[in-house]
Amino acid sequence: MQGCNDPRNRGGPNPGESNAAADDPESPAYREAMLISSPAEVPPADVEYDSVNEGGEETEPLVSGHGAAAAASNGNATGLRTALVHPATRRLLLSSCFVLFTLSVSYYGVTLALGSLVEGSLHLNFFLTAAAELPGYLLLAATTDRIGRRTAITCGTALAGLACIACAFTSGGPMQVALAMVGKLGCSGAWAVGLTFAAELFPTCLRSAALSVASQSGDLGGLVTPILLMLRPPGRFERLPFAVMGLMSLAAMALLAKVRAN
Repeated sequence: MQGCNDPRNRGGPNPGESNAAADDPESPAYREAMLISSPAEVPPADVEYDSVNEGGEETEPLVSGHGAAAAASNGNATGLRTALVHPATRRLLLSSCFVLFTLSVSYYGVTLALGSLVEGSLHLNFFLTAAAELPGYLLLAATTDRIGRRTAITCGTALAGLACIACAFTSGGPMQVALAMVGKLGCSGAWAVGLTFAAELFPTCLRSAALSVASQSGDLGGLVTPILLMLRPPGRFERLPFAVMGLMSLAAMALLAKVRAN
């Protein structure tokens, strides 16, 4: 079984390339999350560090030159366990899970709620749902390479949160339908880039385990959404699910900013 320090597992360069390139195999998004500003600041792969977490308790040493390639070659440690043991990767994993869970709740919640906001033709409801998604995907394709995936997912999450909160305090009618469509536009664009962004936060040897957990969190959000809509109280609080989705989206946006700041 190959370890994390194997260049083939780390996604590193071919043996014929320079040693400087071999020390810098991971994505820029992961380096930014780990607050490593340049390859020169990366310690050697054989130097163990971060063996004490924030609470002063001993943890397994990180042995990768990129701060999260833990001892996956050790038969007693799995990729998921390693990601949860170390504070840096644990924060990234929990943040990714919450963001994808929130985006999934907002995406499916607005989709299902549009059917109740627009009474009448089923074909009209389907058309409005598709019309809300298409601009989000086109805008994302045109801007994500220039502004970066972190900025794209943050802006989409913020747009979805603000639109859902506004929809919760708007009486029924075309305005509420328009706000719901804006929320669908934001969360669909953010969801499209969410998994790619989450994958770049982790080194290669932890990426599969971490990304699978984050993806399952999104699936769990899709499972919870119909229950959230069914439990909404009648009367004046009927639009309460929109407020819940909006607050969750704003919390996810703040969490994305905190991950960057930390």
